[in-house]
Amino acid sequence: MSMQMQTVDLGRRCQGCLLGGAIGDALGYPVEFFSINAIRRKYGPNGIQSLVLTEADRSAQISDDTQMMLFTANALLMTNGDFSQIEKCLNIAYQRWLYTQEGRCREGWERYLEPQPMEPYPFIMDNSGKSAIFARRAPGGTCLGALQTGKPVLMSKGSGGVMRVAPIGLLFYNEPERARDVAILAAGITHGHPTGKEAAGALAYIIAYVAQGVPLVEAVKKYLSVYSRSEVGDALEEALYLYRRFPKIKTMQEFDWARAAEVVSDLGEGWIAEEALAIAVFCALIGSRVNKRTAIAMAVNHGGDSDTTGAICGNIVGAMGDGAAGLPTVWKDRVELVKYLRLYAYGLCNMALGRKHKADGSGWTNDK
Repeated sequence: MSMQMQTVDLGRRCQGCLLGGAIGDALGYPVEFFSINAIRRKYGPNGIQSLVLTEADRSAQISDDTQMMLFTANALLMTNGDFSQIEKCLNIAYQRWLYTQEGRCREGWERYLEPQPMEPYPFIMDNSGKSAIFARRAPGGTCLGALQTGKPVLMSKGSGGVMRVAPIGLLFYNEPERARDVAILAAGITHGHPTGKEAAGALAYIIAYVAQGVPLVEAVKKYLSVYSRSEVGDALEEALYLYRRFPKIKTMQEFDWARAAEVVSDLGEGWIAEEALAIAVFCALIGSRVNKRTAIAMAVNHGGDSDTTGAICGNIVGAMGDGAAGLPTVWKDRVELVKYLRLYAYGLCNMALGRKHKADGSGWTNDK
């Protein structure tokens, strides 16, 4: 593959990964605390199938999942390729997110609320237009508590650690092991349980391979060939098993939404990390047979943590194949924070290819 083709493909997959995550989040956010029966009563027998748009500006609201994913991307871009600074930059970025939710951060971190040297455009803390970055959208208690104290919640393996790390898989797409290690580090800032951290590592590892163009089923198998002996490995093995048994279809008219919801429920509700990852992977695998829209819709139509499972599934399918091109245009145009999603994806692609951004934040160099 030529360098130009590699750049184009990676660029599409970076765009797709971030946009897909936000789309899945926005589709699932209105039904996050609904039972599957409540979802069907409100949206029909197949569940929610379209983004819910606000009356004010006809946008689809994202939740804390997309916010924290963008703050993770912000941390990676803040390093400008000096990866010895990743842990510091992750802490800065997550303290910034804490400020957007609580109006304060931990003492001593206030100076990082301003743009840092070599930080690229657009600055994530710009609230001049009342950005959705500053909206309070059901932030996770574990994340808030851990960032307030500066200590991870030791026994938490909630899904809040895994839902934010997809950008790490993109940046280190050529180094899946490194992607896993950095994602574990990122999740460990708030979530102390080994399974919660490992689920984050698994997602970044899988995203890295998918961003290379490796089929999802093979990416999952690569992870399991090394890391199967864990709760995360068990959950992914179950996702693969259910995928193989799920009926194949020739047309969307044959798709059984009731059966899909039953299978998803067999994997759990997604409130804990390994369940959220397994649901997302299962739905993305089915989507690889059908289409990305169906995958994301499957991932939110269940009685659990719908925005998180939708977000993770969207990250995965968005990074697959034709990247952003395979996502419904109407969804890409309506989701909140699209400016940040697109520009941060562009930045991650550039950095992944060894480029650095200029000191004034105006663009990217070809220096490696």
